[in-house]
Amino acid sequence: MKQKPHSVARHLALIFWLACAFAGGLPALAQENGPRFNLTRNTAAADQFDLLIADGDERVIAGTFTKAQMEVFRQVLNEARKFALTEEEAGKGMAKTTRIASNSQPALIVDVSKTSDQSQLYITFTTETGHITIDAGRVQRGIKREYGIFYQLLSRLESLLPQARAHTT
Repeated sequence: MKQKPHSVARHLALIFWLACAFAGGLPALAQENGPRFNLTRNTAAADQFDLLIADGDERVIAGTFTKAQMEVFRQVLNEARKFALTEEEAGKGMAKTTRIASNSQPALIVDVSKTSDQSQLYITFTTETGHITIDAGRVQRGIKREYGIFYQLLSRLESLLPQARAHTT
C-alpha cells in the first residue's frame, strides 16, 4: 500500500516533535503551564504600574503600584539575586531558607532556599485581593546559571524603571 505524501510528512513531523520533547528542546510548552506575570504601565496614570502574577494553575493575583513601590520591588529582587549567587547560608544537608523583604513594602517577599550547590527562589505577592506564592526560579551557583520567572520579572522592572542617577556637584 502506498502512503500519501501528507501522511508521511505528518509522521515525520510527529517523530521530530517527540524527539525534541524527549531531548528537552520544547521548553515553551512547559512554561505555558508554569508561573507567569504581566507588568505594564497603568494606562490611566503614568506613574503607576499594573502587576499580575499567576501560578500556572488557577490562582491569579493582580495589583496596581506606584513607581516608588516598584523601585522597592526592584531593590528586593536585586538583593535576593545577589544573595542567591553566594555561598552564604547554604545548607549542607537540608535546604536552608532566608527571607528577603522590605519593611516599607511588604507586598513582595522573596524566599531563597539554598542547598550545597543551588539556590531556589520563591516569590510571595500580596495585594488586597489575596496572596500567591510561586516557585520563581533557581540558580546553579557553581556555574552561575540562572533560570525562571524571577529573572524575567527583574529584567522587566529594569526596563520599565530608569536607573537612579548619581548626583554630581
